[in-house]
Amino acid sequence: MPNIFMLGPFIINIFFMFCVIGNPIKHSLSNNIQNIFIKIFNFQSHYMKFKFHIITLYRKIIELIINNFNFNITTPFKETIIKIINFFEKNNISFNTSFTNINYIIGFNTDRYYFNKKFKKTKKKFLIIGFGGVAKSILLFFLYDTKNFFYVINKKKKKIKKFSKLINKKIKVYKGEKYDIIIDCTPCILHNKIPCSIKKKSEVISLNYKNINLYKKKKIHCILSGENLLVIQAFQSFKIWNKIKEYKFKKVKKYLIKNINDKN
Repeated sequence: MPNIFMLGPFIINIFFMFCVIGNPIKHSLSNNIQNIFIKIFNFQSHYMKFKFHIITLYRKIIELIINNFNFNITTPFKETIIKIINFFEKNNISFNTSFTNINYIIGFNTDRYYFNKKFKKTKKKFLIIGFGGVAKSILLFFLYDTKNFFYVINKKKKKIKKFSKLINKKIKVYKGEKYDIIIDCTPCILHNKIPCSIKKKSEVISLNYKNINLYKKKKIHCILSGENLLVIQAFQSFKIWNKIKEYKFKKVKKYLIKNINDKN
């Protein structure tokens, strides 16, 4: 990995280790990004990634807590993790970040940070494609915290109906209505294809890794790529764990995007 510049304040953290848990986990770029943050701040720590299985998930998480780990959560555990979280943000059921100590676990979803900052006060129509944990989290944000409107596309309509009943709110299934922006929450990078519902003239916010080239080939305008969102949400996790308030994030963002695939 190339040399990187250092930014203050230079904080030494000797108490915590960091990791991401998921299954599959090999494709995750979280360790690349977080280890850059650790070097920038001169922390005496390291960020790892672990493949966990649902059968032993809770036992493994307890082991992480005992060993002073704060951790990110990725597919397929973002919703499952709620069973052992003690405190979490309101109107949320999906979590990608935990702050832990021996007595409790606090759950956060930093995927929502960009949407909260960008669309908190807007009145736009969104088309949400997919209905996994992240999609539900964004949907709940729009539903309770903004005046934006949204439609949902998902093949499993029973899944949407069940969730609608759970939150006691009507979820509008897309039937060809006009919209302003698409939020693509599908794992298209795993299949190397773009959802057929995304047309050429669409403006898209993608939550997937490294799919910017797929959109370029189809001449689709991607407002924000999965890599950009990943860097934004990763830094929010880093702030939660280390209680950092001031940081010139823009100065390192381009560097992070450029070097996101370097091994640390």
